[in-house]
Amino acid sequence: YDNHWVLGIVERTKLRKCFFKMVKDRNAYTLKRLIKTHVKPGSTIYTDSWKGYSDLENIGMGFKHRRVNHKKPKYNLRKTSSRENAINCKLYKHNRSGYNRIHFDKIKNAWRFEWMIENNKHKVKWFFITKNRTSEQAKQLAIDFKMEHDKKTGNKNGY
Repeated sequence: YDNHWVLGIVERTKLRKCFFKMVKDRNAYTLKRLIKTHVKPGSTIYTDSWKGYSDLENIGMGFKHRRVNHKKPKYNLRKTSSRENAINCKLYKHNRSGYNRIHFDKIKNAWRFEWMIENNKHKVKWFFITKNRTSEQAKQLAIDFKMEHDKKTGNKNGY
């Protein structure tokens, strides 16, 4: 179980529901399977331009896919990444205010993608995938985050 990835989803609502899953492979098949399982059909998914996210619109769930290419010096901030930048600011604010003890900006080899669910509440969810952790470290990271999350939000639902 060494060097597993931890996939975490945090919902941006008052409940701030979250989900963690240890995965062995961060390949397109694994990520698409998890997206199909945990993302509402018809959602708009915002990702970076990693090839594993290609073809998300064609996996049979009515997803819309928007990409941001951070390697391009002038990607269109107004059209493609305004929500992503807002999410980054939200994460920074939470980390600075003690929302959780995991400082995502200090985790090496972290991969993050986000998507916006288009419904009347406009919920935002985040994925965090971190590599180079033993299975015990990854499990403890997820448990610590979940416990702190539940403490801050008063979530007693167990998810």
